[in-house]
Amino acid sequence: MKDLKRYGEWALITGASAGIGKAFAEAIAAQGLNCVLVARRLDRLQTLAADLQSRHGVVCRCVNEDLADPASAQRVADAVEDLEVGLLVNNAGLGYAWRFEDSDPTRMADMITLNCLTPALLTRLLVPGMVNRGNGGIILVGSVLGVIPSPYQSVYGATKAFDVALAEGLFGEYETSGIDVLALCPSTTRTEFFVADGMSEARAKRIMAWADRPEDVAGLALRYLGRKSRVGPWAYVGPALLARLLPRKWSIRLVRRFMKPYLQKDEAQA
Repeated sequence: MKDLKRYGEWALITGASAGIGKAFAEAIAAQGLNCVLVARRLDRLQTLAADLQSRHGVVCRCVNEDLADPASAQRVADAVEDLEVGLLVNNAGLGYAWRFEDSDPTRMADMITLNCLTPALLTRLLVPGMVNRGNGGIILVGSVLGVIPSPYQSVYGATKAFDVALAEGLFGEYETSGIDVLALCPSTTRTEFFVADGMSEARAKRIMAWADRPEDVAGLALRYLGRKSRVGPWAYVGPALLARLLPRKWSIRLVRRFMKPYLQKDEAQA
């Protein structure tokens, strides 16, 4: 892993209270960067901050914020206006698998705001400082479903396609400006995502048995930041390759066939 101190003294990680976001915070603090930890669950942020400060001697600032609020990006930026944030990890996200016609419109709107609007606005608010300093790093956490069709997770897949496209576009804009940008495309990861998704406990346990570890996913991103525009763990490579090789309609049908049995089992247990 490259020395992250090249980005400066401060990193900001959204969704830092658990899962991949927490793994990012731990890996970044281990390299001596101070961390701004952003999430809804302040108690968890404070526990993590105390641990990171004790083990790594860094300074942590906790920002208690619901990033599904369209105004949250500005509030986060205001909370760190006295800091030079050199590394930004847009990790916070929400998703669920369900039939489109049965989806909750309010939850759908929250997902679009959290997954798309907030990371775009927060990046916009923090990137000018990186441009002025001629140095910075930005990671947007997408998903394998952002690069393949996603029946039964159509809106989630669309939001993650947005994140991937945004990251790769920014990579092109800032490649010669000293700012590294990366789209991270996790596949299934051992996080609380599936609990928030509302799926059955039995299904969640089956998935967790073969899912990637958050620390491995975060480590992969930090290793390739500044070297690639997009990266994903091994479970991402196969689906992404098939999506390129197969006719699009075949890819859609293949994913639909894979997802539908799980969806039906969850519906039966609901």
